[in-house]
Parts: sequence; structure tokens; C-alpha cells
Amino acid sequence: MSHNATNTRIYGNVDTSDVKAVVGLTSDTDDVGTLIRTAVAQNKINKWAKWKPYQAIEVDLPSDDLRRTAGWNQFGRKNIDEGFVYGVRGGVGITTSVAGLHNSGFNYEGPHGETYEEGGVTKRECYRLSDFKHPSDINYGYRADATMDLSAEFTWLGTVQKTMITDSDSAFVVHIHLSPHSSTEREEMLSIYDFLKREDQTETSQLEPTDCWPCILIDNKLHGLYPYNNGNPGTNIGKLTTGDTYWTISLPSSTYATGSTATMSIILVRCPDGMNTLGTYTPRLSGDTTTCIKNWVDMGADDQVWGAYFCGVPDGCGITVTFATSGSYGATVANVEAVTVGSLTSTAIEAIVAYRFSAAYTGSVTVTITVTLTYTPRSGTATTETLGTYTINVTNPTTRPGLLQVNETLENILYGTGTVKVSATIETTIGLSTQAGTPGDTTVNFPMS
Repeated sequence: MSHNATNTRIYGNVDTSDVKAVVGLTSDTDDVGTLIRTAVAQNKINKWAKWKPYQAIEVDLPSDDLRRTAGWNQFGRKNIDEGFVYGVRGGVGITTSVAGLHNSGFNYEGPHGETYEEGGVTKRECYRLSDFKHPSDINYGYRADATMDLSAEFTWLGTVQKTMITDSDSAFVVHIHLSPHSSTEREEMLSIYDFLKREDQTETSQLEPTDCWPCILIDNKLHGLYPYNNGNPGTNIGKLTTGDTYWTISLPSSTYATGSTATMSIILVRCPDGMNTLGTYTPRLSGDTTTCIKNWVDMGADDQVWGAYFCGVPDGCGITVTFATSGSYGATVANVEAVTVGSLTSTAIEAIVAYRFSAAYTGSVTVTITVTLTYTPRSGTATTETLGTYTINVTNPTTRPGLLQVNETLENILYGTGTVKVSATIETTIGLSTQAGTPGDTTVNFPMS
């Protein structure tokens, strides 16, 4: 057995026990097809691992080049134009519209064991234990804890996710983190470099992510992002940098009407050689007016261009957003100010949670308070019970206090002298975003005097 339990890796010679241990299968079978088919169906394969089951008709898939472009269609041809890299779809082929990049969901396509006819020959996607091994170096293989070295998150001032506000005084913020894998990590983990590599590029001419501009694509319109430093938006769009970077953008309400919805994605853009660079287009890009992007689309991208110049950013593709042109979410904060216990018996409790929240938002806010009781006897083990989760819906809130009356029956967990700690946690929800506030608690003796 070659499985290294500490690093959750498979390397060297691989057998079925390695696969079951690393991907977390408890099956008694040692049939290779059954194990791989089950692991793929149950989403137990880490898509960011390089050496994992691929769609391919060959019994053996020995070379790195074959595996890198693995992702075969029903006719057994490599899906380079579909953007498959090590079995994961990243960038996609574009001919007339960049909107197709919204489909760059970085989805893993594992083998299904399907058979089909081509030229009178029956072909079949194969299940292979060798897929879990590096094609030429026994020191590397499947990595269960593999991660991507580029990630993104949409927020609005850190409070509202996946919802866009287009007020002139609001800042829509994108958080992008680039932490390139080391050369050793890249032997076992997928990297943004893999998705940006063109067929005709060597390692020394590899396109660098930091040569690209991160942009927001809304439906089929492209907008540049401004670096956002210490709360101050920049005045020019900027290239991607290593580390944690915040970008901001404000969109005109004349373009995006209130109440409308759209699909939004983060993409990396680099103009083809010989065309104008993105840096000349400030302060904002638009898919209709940016010469670089318009020319690229009009000329019809060949199958070598998509991977070098456009790539969806993991966790930043195909996000549904709703626009609003009036009001502001502002800071939505809820805090527990006090918890008091009125009465306490072995079978019942009465308590009050005092809280306060503020929200500069002309809409519905949901306040959720969860109350728990922890009983610690004078001798013995502490026991925790959830008294209840209470939801309060408020429309057009301002800064206000509130009181929650708690009257709950206990499940006979209090059986002798000790202490009872009552804790309350609080959070507010607007749309798809939830923000936790400051909790509170109190401790009383049991029985109460």
C-alpha cells in the first residue's frame, strides 16, 4: 500500500486499497471500475488534483501532454476547444461573444465507462488505477488535499455577497487571491498556469497571470477593475498581483436597471500580441468600446487563443446578481447587549435576550438569534442544549433595540447543584448574505436562590 496517510497522497505503485483510503470509500469491492465510478458519482475526487481519473479511450494514458488535454467528447476527440485541462473545464472557446465565459465553471469531468461507436469500432472510456499516478515520476500522484492557487470572492464592503448595488456612493468589491504553487506543488496540484498555457507555449514562454488584467464580465459587457487600497479606489485599472488584492467598481444605473438580474463572472484578460493593451483604456472598460476586446472577438478566436487570453477565475464564474439603484446596504450590524434569566427549574427556563442592530437598507432584514444552555454540575460532565432558534423579520430598519422573550421546556438535564450558562448568538441576513454579530451570555447558579 503506497498511501501516505499524513499527506493524503497516492504515489508509487497504486492499488485499490490506496484509492479507498484516500478518497474515503468504505466499499468492500476491489473492482477498479466500481471504485472509480462510485468515487466520481459521489464527488469524492478532488478536482484540483492533477493525477486523477480522466475521460479517455486508451487503456493507458502515459504522457503528461495527453493527460493535460484530457476531456474527450463522445467521438473520442480531445476537447481542447472546450477548455479541458487535466479533466477540469476552465476557459472556453469564444467566437462571437465573450458571454460564454460565464460557463467556465471549472467542473470536473470524470470517466463514465460509456461505450460508443466510431468508424465501425466500439470504443469505451476506461477506468484505470494508473490515473492516480504521475505519468513519469513515482514520487508524485493523486493529492486529496489539492487546492487551486487563484481564488475570488464577490462582496460589497464585506457585508453583501452576490448582490450588486449601483449607487454612486457604493463600492462593489472583488477579492482576488493569487498564491502561485511552488514547482513541487504543481507536480500534484492544478494551477492557474495550467489553464493559461497555450499549446504552442513552452515553460519559459508561459503566460503569467500577473500579465493579465482581472475584469468583471456582466452578461456580455466587460468592465475593468480598480485596485482598492486602504479604502481608497484607484483611478486606473491594474494588473493582477500576487497576494490578497481588493478591486472595486461602480456601475452606471443607466446601464443596469434596478430590479434587473444578470450573470457576472471574473475573468483574466490579456490582449493578443500586436493589439492595444488594456492599460490604455481608463477609467473603465466596456465590451462595446474597448478596441482590444472588440477586435479579438471580431477576428474570431482560433483554438490557441482562448487559453492564453481569457480564463474564468475559480469561484468567480456564473454568479447571479440583482441590481438596485436606490438606497444602500450600509453596515448591517447586530449585537447581543445582555442576557438575563428570570426563572429556572429542572424542567423550564424563562430568559430575555436584549439586542440592538442597525441597517441603512430600505428592504427586508432577517435577524436570527440562537439561544443555548450549558449546564455544569458540581461534579460530572457539562451538557449543552439548544433552547431555540428565533427569527425576526424587519422591513426598512434603522438603529433600534429589541427584546427576545425565551420560554422553553428543558429535557430534564438539570439534576443537581451547579451552574447554568445561557448564551445567545445573533446574525443578520440581507438577500444571500449573512453577517454574524457580537454574541452575549450570562451564568447563574442552579437552583436559583
